Amino acid sequence: MQQRITDLPHDQRPRERLRRLGPDALTDHEVLAVLIGSGRPGRSAIEVARELIMQVGGFAGLAVASPEEIERVPGIGPAAAARIVAATELRRRTALARPVMTVSGADGVAGAVLPHLQDRNRERLVVAVFDRRLRVLDVVTLAEGTTAHAAVPVAQILQAVLGRGGQAFALAHNHPGGSLEPSAVDQAATEQVRAAARACGLRFLDHVIVAGDRWRAI
Repeated sequence: MQQRITDLPHDQRPRERLRRLGPDALTDHEVLAVLIGSGRPGRSAIEVARELIMQVGGFAGLAVASPEEIERVPGIGPAAAARIVAATELRRRTALARPVMTVSGADGVAGAVLPHLQDRNRERLVVAVFDRRLRVLDVVTLAEGTTAHAAVPVAQILQAVLGRGGQAFALAHNHPGGSLEPSAVDQAATEQVRAAARACGLRFLDHVIVAGDRWRAI
């Protein structure tokens, strides 16, 4: 028989340990158990958390799981699923709210676009717009879903950059499948955008591919 959280000493339960010791003291499954709230007959919230992680394919899968997918685990209802999805969104928004810094090289470009592309299960194409000192002015979504696989909208990219007073920019898209290998279309699009930028007197920095927390520049 699985041990219920209520069978644990009061000061050893996840919520109480979080309040007493801080969130860093909790295991991954205990943090998730706090969001789930309670388990089901015969399974504690921690055991339900383990089931959920296994079903969605780890924490990377949880980050992109929909409420409906989360609710498929017995013991997780709409309220708990909503809390989990909201916690993931808070993480994403926290990353987006970090102070803007001047970028330097592909590392800087990746840092600017990662919060917009990681943990997404649909392909998204964005353009990061910079001023002449390479400070981020904006990160604009150009296409998402099946449209992100279409030809790169060069005119739309230039309009997004010039319309925001940008003098430099970078292109980025994600590969939900996890591969960082650029396709022939990716390579051709990069050269097309580089030529268009040169013709307009803009500085094209990089075209970055993102897969989860990993990235590479083309």
